[in-house]
Amino acid sequence: MRQERIIRDLSNVDLMRALPPEEVQAIAHFFRREKFAAGQHIFEQGDPGDALYLIDEGQVSVILNGKVELAKLGPGEAFGGMALLRGEPRTATIVADTGLVLWRLDLQGFQQ
Repeated sequence: MRQERIIRDLSNVDLMRALPPEEVQAIAHFFRREKFAAGQHIFEQGDPGDALYLIDEGQVSVILNGKVELAKLGPGEAFGGMALLRGEPRTATIVADTGLVLWRLDLQGFQQ
């Protein structure tokens, strides 16, 4: 049941939609579901790039230098991928605008 839910939820995310169902199924067990309250920081600018996040429910703001809002992201969108791919620090802070449900792929799962 958990695996089916993960596959269904991941299939609604833009980044995963391009993958064939069998590939989504193959990587689904590496994702972990996380919840955040409005106002919580998911990560800070300068933190290690150790995970990719896919938004299932809610909205986040992308903040640069603690004050400049670069973007708002919502369901079906992803963030954190470039830092994970490059092994570089985070280039912005991500803050939950609303209650938030994310799917998190950490570095170890990504490498596998």
